[in-house]
Amino acid sequence: MDPESGDIRLNSEHVYKFGNILLDDNNLSMIDIVIDECDIFYLVDEKRNLILTYDLHNDALKVIGCYPGILPLKLNTLSAIGVDRDTLYIADLISINGADNARLIALAKRDFQIRWIICKGSDGKPLNKILDIECDNKGDIYILENETGRILSISKESVDYPAPHLFYSTDPEVPKPKELAVDTESNLYVLYEKKLQIFYAKAGEKEIPIQPASLSPSGLVVDAWKQVFIGGSETGSEKEISLKTIHKLSGEIFTPLWSYRGASSKLISDSQGNLYVLDDKGNKLTSLIRQKVHLPDKEGAFRGYYISKPIDSQNPDTRWHRLVLEGEFEKGTQVEFLYYVSNDQVVDIKTIDPDQWRTCVSETSSVQGENKRDALFLEDVEGRYLWFRIVLSGTETRSPVVRKITVFFPRVSYLDHLPAIYREDPLSKGLLERFLAIFESMFFDIDHTIEHIGHYFDAYGAPPEFLSWLGSWLALAVEEDWPEDKKRLFICKAVSLYKKRGTREGLEKSIELLTGKKPFIVEVFKGKDSCKYVTAKYCNEQNLQENMIYFPPGEAVVKVCLDEKTLKRSDKDGALEEAYQEIPLIDFLYGTERFGFCVIFNDSYMDPTTISRVRRIIEDQKPAHTCYGLKVLQPWFYLDIHTYLGINTKLTKPEFVLGVTSVIGRDTVLDDEEQAGQVERHARVGIDSTISW
Repeated sequence: MDPESGDIRLNSEHVYKFGNILLDDNNLSMIDIVIDECDIFYLVDEKRNLILTYDLHNDALKVIGCYPGILPLKLNTLSAIGVDRDTLYIADLISINGADNARLIALAKRDFQIRWIICKGSDGKPLNKILDIECDNKGDIYILENETGRILSISKESVDYPAPHLFYSTDPEVPKPKELAVDTESNLYVLYEKKLQIFYAKAGEKEIPIQPASLSPSGLVVDAWKQVFIGGSETGSEKEISLKTIHKLSGEIFTPLWSYRGASSKLISDSQGNLYVLDDKGNKLTSLIRQKVHLPDKEGAFRGYYISKPIDSQNPDTRWHRLVLEGEFEKGTQVEFLYYVSNDQVVDIKTIDPDQWRTCVSETSSVQGENKRDALFLEDVEGRYLWFRIVLSGTETRSPVVRKITVFFPRVSYLDHLPAIYREDPLSKGLLERFLAIFESMFFDIDHTIEHIGHYFDAYGAPPEFLSWLGSWLALAVEEDWPEDKKRLFICKAVSLYKKRGTREGLEKSIELLTGKKPFIVEVFKGKDSCKYVTAKYCNEQNLQENMIYFPPGEAVVKVCLDEKTLKRSDKDGALEEAYQEIPLIDFLYGTERFGFCVIFNDSYMDPTTISRVRRIIEDQKPAHTCYGLKVLQPWFYLDIHTYLGINTKLTKPEFVLGVTSVIGRDTVLDDEEQAGQVERHARVGIDSTISW
């Protein structure tokens, strides 16, 4: 039995088979590599000081760093790279006052715009060279300094984000950490030369010695199932290097994965658990594919059995009637069901002679299909207790699966309802009983459905195929392509949604149930009312505690180019002149319809399918006389468009370092403008001084 799923299937394990050599280029010298949730690799090429991306699906290698026009800043000596859901983190070295200091740059993955740049820790001291960057599921960042061996953390929940705080400081007299890794539960793994140190997010820390002692670790990764993999460095002779491989940590035992041979410098893992190995020279990237295979028995056959505990009927001399197996029995696999009956519970079932096991379902019963096995206990045996033995046969990649077992007792056959003459001949009795059992199986399913008909009226008990029909009873716009959990949730909340139908609160709740995120809904008529601008003061007076999007003031206008049909022609050459008109900013952002509203999402990763579902919900629930707009915010800053401070835009403390992070151009003036006139000192008529009479 599979302890994870509760199914009965062949014993299996996951192995890592050699996949492909994805990159093999002597011109590359990769010192760091990461992968995001879309299987896009980000690589740091030390030789050319470049950042490259590699698309696994399209086999495309592109340059994004250090080329003019791609990144908004110049990168210096690169040292590490990290990535999370929406941000790319780059570490490099810069020279400040003749000293080399590190800086950490956060760029938006979508358009590579700068989110922030930090050069100092929370203590105000400059950062040292960054060796490794790791990001967890919460968005927190861990960085490892090379010279000091300190581990710094940046929490997105801290009020002074993004200031790095000291997470762990190593003893100066011991070897410094080599690499970091973080798992899905935010546990931090630190690799040393002779040990692996684990900092658990909820309970203390632990040290595991590196085994074997001759292993010089290089490369550390923790996959989605918290399995730890450690590679080996290039130390030793050429023969010793060829015998190096990747080791998997099981408990405190390191098991080699001989599907890869050779030294490694970096290891990464994708969401499917596949491993990617960067060799010690930094010019070859190899994939190891994670596959689930079934284990053969001692004879090399993919065959196994399961023996149950005794089933107690509570009555001696019970006549067991019928058996139904449900699961997956695909072609190329076989399942056999044997049973043993006795009135004595104290039976060592392992000592039972194989000939005493009776066959109920044979290996040749595949004609019943791929999802069900139905059979009778034909032998006229009686007993209070029933044991069964299931024998499964498959291949390395395929196994029969038993998900549900139903046993019927005592024996009540349709034959009992016929005249006794049909039971006089034993041969005819057995044939007729098997024939009637076919209809018994069919009618039982119908009777079972009728008996449990109440489940079909329960949002969480109805079968998936019945949900759309159940939703139609409540006049809900539950569509076929919705996820099953969303259908059940909407049906369950139908009554409460109808009470708020056609209101702003009801629409917010419906969209939140579908997407999991509450949108901002801007009602334009509030902004059109000159007496009640929606401001912070107005919200406090109305006791509105929720987050609001404030309307721009009435004097805020934008210039919009007129349509070509309305452009005026010049008298000189008949060419079209550019013509603009000024319109209120509120009309530009949310529309000109007084009886309208705008639905705003702060989720730039919302897929088109979800957006179309949201549109259909809005069209179904909005009042008939209104119109609407739908806007998905993007994580960047634009003037006069949908830019909301604290929602999709954040202001960070600027840091001016001449020649490093800032450049004086033609539009920059260094001056101090005082709001007072001073004789012979920065007194400028019309700027900071006014002559009056």
